[in-house]
Amino acid sequence: MPNECVGLIIGKGGETIRQLQQESKAKIQVAKKEIESSGVRNVFVDGPPERYEHAKNLIQAIVDEYQKAHAPPPGFTSIDYQIPNMITGLLIGKGGETLKRLMAKTKAQIIVPKVLDYTSPDRIIHIKGTDEQIDMVKKEIDSLARSCTRGGKLPFAPKEFVPPPFPYGLPPNCILSCQ
Repeated sequence: MPNECVGLIIGKGGETIRQLQQESKAKIQVAKKEIESSGVRNVFVDGPPERYEHAKNLIQAIVDEYQKAHAPPPGFTSIDYQIPNMITGLLIGKGGETLKRLMAKTKAQIIVPKVLDYTSPDRIIHIKGTDEQIDMVKKEIDSLARSCTRGGKLPFAPKEFVPPPFPYGLPPNCILSCQ
């Protein structure tokens, strides 16, 4: 279930989940933590198949109603966009200022996942908005990526930049570059 629906399913003081369990006669539990970097949580339903289906349908109805009420306006889309890990800090900026400025300028929503995969030189960010807004964000990010290297060197690193040894620095065989 989407993380943002957890409160709706549990309800104030657990009232909604108790009602769902009474109506379906199945035991329902919501995982305490989301599945890492997914924005969803597991919901465990215990009972015979007909009770399981009934509980599942009740939960799905709540989720569907929430998603319908919070659906993006017509013309809005959402994309995943791959960026070099090394520009993530530049994209976010100190205290998130650069990211906030970019969102204000483009009127698009940009989500930068906090989890970093050290085995990949890239990160997937999520952009939501109209096609024009998304294109503006992509152009700004591409410009930032191009500016992050000058002659193949990091503009902000000393000439003899050596990252600390793994696991504190970069993993072995990791190459710093904007692609």
